[in-house]
Amino acid sequence: MIPSIKDIFKNSFKNSNGEYSNKLTQKEIDLLFEHKLFKCFLSEKVNGLGLTIPQTLSIIEEASCLNGSLGWLIQIGNGGNYFLTNFEEKTGLDLFSKKNVVIAGSGTATCNATLVDGGVIVSGKWKFCSGSEYATLFTVTFKIGDSEVIKSGIVPREKVKIIEDWKTIGMKNTSTNSIELENVFIPNEHIFSVSEKKSFLDEPVFNLPFIIYAQAFFISVAFGIFKRLIDETEKIIKDSHVFNNRQSDRLLKMGEINSKGFKLLENGKKEVSELINMLIEQPIINSNTSKQIQEKFIFHANNLRTHALEIYVIHGIDAVYTENVINLFFNDLLVVTQHKLMNEVVE
Repeated sequence: MIPSIKDIFKNSFKNSNGEYSNKLTQKEIDLLFEHKLFKCFLSEKVNGLGLTIPQTLSIIEEASCLNGSLGWLIQIGNGGNYFLTNFEEKTGLDLFSKKNVVIAGSGTATCNATLVDGGVIVSGKWKFCSGSEYATLFTVTFKIGDSEVIKSGIVPREKVKIIEDWKTIGMKNTSTNSIELENVFIPNEHIFSVSEKKSFLDEPVFNLPFIIYAQAFFISVAFGIFKRLIDETEKIIKDSHVFNNRQSDRLLKMGEINSKGFKLLENGKKEVSELINMLIEQPIINSNTSKQIQEKFIFHANNLRTHALEIYVIHGIDAVYTENVINLFFNDLLVVTQHKLMNEVVE
């Protein structure tokens, strides 16, 4: 059964007056663990919910509509589960099957690891590690020795220094901080490559190319945030009282922008759904097809960002207040669509 995000978080994101609150507390993190929302598509063998990827994307979208940071944390937690297939089964089960395990980290090779007996020694710093505040495991990416060979390693929280430097206009509650390692030993069994699949090969999710898998998760967050902008605008239209022609014209324009946004959202979701279903059935694609698919995700991200600005502008001066719901979700969308995978094709 698919968990209901609205039911799980029915008492969250409200202040004492019942108005929207952008606070995400330990209570919400505990609920994420309790309902296995960091393990949506993992099978019961790994203590997961065993949902399909389309079902997982729906959860991410629903959560993002409720709170942008919540949706991002669910997608990033589930995103790291892709690495399960990159380990030998015994190691993967040991790392991923614990009840409260969740992974943060970086896929950018920012340092060179030193080869030693049984593994590597790593020192370095990595930016943008979402979920760092509560993650139990961290992935880091590096080059092996003096070579151009790129590998990743997984390390426990106690070996990681967290640098609280995530100070942004949006997605403020994602703890997307930098991390640092100093002379940390990573054994060979905890070193992996995202392009080398070693276990759980019969699970369809691992047929998806990693970059496109990640893009699907990111765009689902953007879809959810964009839907909240539409929903909030619709509320204002319904609750407004017309006192003059100028206000009437503004509300009419607001309705036109909202209708256009709704169609844009539905078309984007439909195309992404069709792409994901196609890739699950036919996962082997060439580089040209990969580029074309990535471009489609980028196209939809750009559409959402561009149209969100129209929504923001039509709301006028009220939208500039920091705690205004339109302002909060607009800035969340800007941050999400600023991600490299929402703007650039990865060869």
